[in-house]
Amino acid sequence: EKKQSDIKLIFSIWNTMMGSSLLGLPWGFGQSGLTMGFFLVFFIGALCAYTCILIVQNGKDSADFFYLCNDYLGKWGKWLCWISSIAVLLGGVIAYDILMSEILFSSVSSVVTVIKNFIDNPNFPTSATGTNWWWNEKVTPIIVFVVMFPICNMKNFGIIVTINSLGVISIAYTVVFIVLQCTFEQGLEFKNSEGDVIPQINDGLFVLAGLLSISFYIHGMILPIIKSAKNPQNNVRNVICGYTLVAFSYAIVGGIGYLGYWYGSVPIPEEFLQIYDSYGTNTKIGVILANFLLLFQLTTVFPLLLLIIRIQVYGLILNSQYPGKLYVYGLNFALILIGTLFSLFYSSFASVLSITGA
Repeated sequence: EKKQSDIKLIFSIWNTMMGSSLLGLPWGFGQSGLTMGFFLVFFIGALCAYTCILIVQNGKDSADFFYLCNDYLGKWGKWLCWISSIAVLLGGVIAYDILMSEILFSSVSSVVTVIKNFIDNPNFPTSATGTNWWWNEKVTPIIVFVVMFPICNMKNFGIIVTINSLGVISIAYTVVFIVLQCTFEQGLEFKNSEGDVIPQINDGLFVLAGLLSISFYIHGMILPIIKSAKNPQNNVRNVICGYTLVAFSYAIVGGIGYLGYWYGSVPIPEEFLQIYDSYGTNTKIGVILANFLLLFQLTTVFPLLLLIIRIQVYGLILNSQYPGKLYVYGLNFALILIGTLFSLFYSSFASVLSITGA
């Protein structure tokens, strides 16, 4: 299998951890307060980076994290690790599915609105609300299922890591877009029109702590990722670089997003880009591009999550990472179906991440 360079691995670690959590950070800062938000990002980030480095240093000869736990803790440690890891990864799959469905609907609806305005035809091709029986928020989860299922059935791990590393393009654009939009378009304010100062510590800090716990989680995936490293002697450094990029990305987006909209009449939504729907600016090219790039980034991480779950499930039960197409297709079908059902009936991705992280 083709080995991956250091920069690809760093980007893959960065992209995998960012995922759906990035856009939930301004909402999370609103739960915790500004100062507490910055503290939690770097404290939990450092704690998770340290524990992840321990796994990398001690898991050189282990196929996966739960085998490492078996070596040091015995069978009970292996099974406890396996159950908790699957639960966290499943929560990530659900959150990704919800977010992909929401962004797909928002992006396409915005493009349709732009086309309507361009051709001056309010009836093209949907109703005034942007929805009808064949295009609405209940249809997009099904589209995500149909598109992602064949992509997630790929066997080659190196290809998935390479594809995953491309998602940093979306991350870079999203961070820059939010910084510029909040700083120059909206304006950063420490006081509102009534003279109230931005909250520094709120009683919802444990909500952000739970969100960050899963946002910095890559422990169950790190060993399979670094197995494809061209220079394994640099694995610890690559992990540190990846965590550093993630921590600063979270701090920038969370802090600036919160400063830009905490005083507005519209509460900061769980998925930050939805705030532009509330302000009626979702048809701006920058917003549409941010949505589509984020959708691309999520689709690069989603197959990796399912692949790690497959490795952990079949590696432990059947002692094989790829026991056959029928097993792989069946597991992927079940996992994506669970995400689709949540997208249809409980589409609160930040709540899913907070509960899973806690």
